[in-house]
Amino acid sequence: MSDPFYRPPARLPSFHGRVSTNREDKGFDNYLRLTTGNYRMHVYLDGEEQPAVTADPLAGIIETYQGDRLITLKGYVEIRLERVSKR
Repeated sequence: MSDPFYRPPARLPSFHGRVSTNREDKGFDNYLRLTTGNYRMHVYLDGEEQPAVTADPLAGIIETYQGDRLITLKGYVEIRLERVSKR
């Protein structure tokens, strides 16, 4: 019998759209809305946090720098949001 009072552990909310710090990318508008809404994004690829320029969970890709080259990595992409306080 399941516990009616069970609450799953708290997790960061996730975002399922494309985000990008590149102004020329279509995900830049989402990035801008989230940052002005006081959210910090954490991008995960296959469960490991990655520094990403672009992340697209629906396409399963992130773009990140390896040295001075921009590379594309594929896998399970998750964007978790952290609410930051206004300063």
